[in-house]
Amino acid sequence: MLDVLIVGLGISGIALAQQLEMNHKSFKVISDQSQQATTVAGGLFNPINFKRFSLAWSSPNQKDCFVAFYKYLEDQFATQFVFNTAVLRKFQSIKEQNDWFVKADRDDFSSHLNTQLFRGNFRGFDAPFGYGETLSTGYVDTKKLQSVYWDYLSATGKLIVDTFHYDQLRVFDQHIAYNGLVAKKIIFAEGYGLVKNPFFNYLPLEGSKGELLYAKLSIPPSRIISSNVFIIPTPHFCKIGATYHLTDKTADTTTEGRLELEERFSHLYNLPYEIVAQVAGVRPTVKDRIPLLGCHPKYTNTLFVFNGMGTRGTLLAPALASLMYQFIFNEIPLIKEVNIIRYSSLFQSGL
Repeated sequence: MLDVLIVGLGISGIALAQQLEMNHKSFKVISDQSQQATTVAGGLFNPINFKRFSLAWSSPNQKDCFVAFYKYLEDQFATQFVFNTAVLRKFQSIKEQNDWFVKADRDDFSSHLNTQLFRGNFRGFDAPFGYGETLSTGYVDTKKLQSVYWDYLSATGKLIVDTFHYDQLRVFDQHIAYNGLVAKKIIFAEGYGLVKNPFFNYLPLEGSKGELLYAKLSIPPSRIISSNVFIIPTPHFCKIGATYHLTDKTADTTTEGRLELEERFSHLYNLPYEIVAQVAGVRPTVKDRIPLLGCHPKYTNTLFVFNGMGTRGTLLAPALASLMYQFIFNEIPLIKEVNIIRYSSLFQSGL
């Protein structure tokens, strides 16, 4: 009998699998790669929400868990996944400059914002008001991470490449059975696929579609730049993104998405560039922007959910996977912010 069966192998499934492996628990992962949010993600990690100019929600020990998690994986696979680089916020006015420096003087922001105006002279970028520099930022190559971890689980016999069929799941008091497998627990980490999950589809997972462009710039910047789009320079191309749409929930690229990104990018960069690819995925976003962790209201011993990382999965998943492990195996309560008990009124007991 397995200790755990995981459904889904995005950043959430990887973080859970690594927690189980480090704690010597037996597990298998089922995935059909139908959810592409991790594969196509920009992978940006940044504690600041530029749109609202506020600190994004964070979990306990988030920074320490982030560093330890990716360092462990990089050592294990002798591959770099994390690229630390500054994120520069382009100022649009003197007022934006002043707002930045007022926040930078606050105790809760001081470790995240540089108090010096950055006057980077990047060719092709017109920034008369300069940039604000965020600290402890960069990006994770999520596509490479997912590919390497997929191959690792496949080679070790822990990966089942298949679509999960909910009607084949049998739930008992102390274990579950699925298509010949028996496990003590099952954790659903299938991203936006959760909306089709009859056990947890009562949860308010909205989902937001994001499209990105991969482009070769005549002269790419040496740092990540954020304005009306973000530009992430990678060794082979720049990632330009991202759109944010709540109605279209397909993973198909669209002409509208490309034109939107090109129009926004044109206000930031004025040299020639070549689009080499366009990608899309549906982020598992939640209405209150807080992840969804916990046990099923009825099947409290066997069915669990780990979802809703939204746009910050690279930052959140490692720390929350640790909390999830402690909750399941050591009966340590989850922090109330993420516990799905907050949505218990939405649950229909007939499930």
